[in-house]
Amino acid sequence: KGESRGQRVKLVIAMIQLAEEANANQRENQDQNTPSPLMPVEMNNPTSPLMPTHTPATASTPVHVRPEVSWNVSLSPVRHETASTPTYSLVRFATLSSSPWNREVDVITVKVWQDLELMSVGLFCPCKKEQQIEVKFKMFSSSGHLIHEQEEEELYPTDMAEVGEMKLSRPVKLEAYRKYFLVVKMGGVACWAGEGGNILHCLQTMMGGVQVAFETPDREELEEFLEVVENFTNTNKGQIPALYFRSVNDG
Repeated sequence: KGESRGQRVKLVIAMIQLAEEANANQRENQDQNTPSPLMPVEMNNPTSPLMPTHTPATASTPVHVRPEVSWNVSLSPVRHETASTPTYSLVRFATLSSSPWNREVDVITVKVWQDLELMSVGLFCPCKKEQQIEVKFKMFSSSGHLIHEQEEEELYPTDMAEVGEMKLSRPVKLEAYRKYFLVVKMGGVACWAGEGGNILHCLQTMMGGVQVAFETPDREELEEFLEVVENFTNTNKGQIPALYFRSVNDG
């Protein structure tokens, strides 16, 4: 009888162990099928509210879109070039004018609060792209002394279709706190024009901000060194929309 009772006890223990193993396997399977609270349930479902519904941007998606009416001045008005010394562009108008601009001469004065070099001048292009131009650019000191003179029949394209770049044949130094006259003749061609100009600008350079101020020249001043003095460009509207500087202190 002792042997029969011992065999029954062993049988009961074995049955309990089998039952516990079965329960453990069932719990393990349930844990594997239960989603983690850190993972979305419908991760592979494109209509899931946890997934973005918009189309991701690609490399061909434009960062800036030119408005039909306003003028996007956040774009660089000059060509991008690789150089050891960085260059800085300044756009003095906020929008394009709705009327074409056709003047015999355009003059604006500029003054900087730190020595800078003028590398290029941004000019409005003809309204009709097929028209030929004969650009004459002169730069005078406050006393009427001719500092630089240059003529071009073509402007370099820029990021803004209405603006072309006239790259100067040599850098022209602008000394701090001195006034300079920028004179442009476009050869009687109807061009685009700008509006909403500011008198004072802050040019951000590697060494900090540099103030750049524009002024509308007086007729009496222009009579000292110009034959044609009927100038309609001013601090608010007209030609010469952009200047391209290099800081003499960055190098």
